[in-house]
Amino acid sequence: MKDKFSSGERAFTGFSMPHWNELPEIDLYIDQVTSLVNRHLPDFATGPKGALTATMVNNYVKAKIIPSPVKKKYNRDTVAMLFVVVTLKPLFNIQEIGELIQATISEHDVNEAYDIYRNTLEQAFDRVQRNQVPIKRYTEDHTLNIVENVCAAIAYQTDAKYRLAERRQPESHSQSTAK
Repeated sequence: MKDKFSSGERAFTGFSMPHWNELPEIDLYIDQVTSLVNRHLPDFATGPKGALTATMVNNYVKAKIIPSPVKKKYNRDTVAMLFVVVTLKPLFNIQEIGELIQATISEHDVNEAYDIYRNTLEQAFDRVQRNQVPIKRYTEDHTLNIVENVCAAIAYQTDAKYRLAERRQPESHSQSTAK
């Protein structure tokens, strides 16, 4: 059976986490935040409502992973953190996600930390899709080494899930035509 991924074809719909300067500068209501995140990260959806729901956001606020909204609105920093949370959810529990975010923003401004994470994750997805080993760029910054490892793990896990789903498709198709 020929593997369609051996040609480097993307296994998922695409990684489109926005750059920091593409995030809205105005504060957003919760439904606007969830819509924005779900539109950009469909491959991270955990159910029919998408990758992020209002209930999830409220739970992250209660767990102190993200700051509370001000007048029911979330600022750009919080929106960026939610993009990161959604991409980390498949691998880490909520306490670990909070720890990773805090470690990164304690050493870098939120905008810088977000773009480093976003760019590193995009490069990891690109390299995994081309069957290349992710590159280690940071050697002396322990936190950025963690970010690289996390991004590589997310990319590998996502790729593996889609490859497994693709393998199941022909089986489902052949079973339904045999009936």
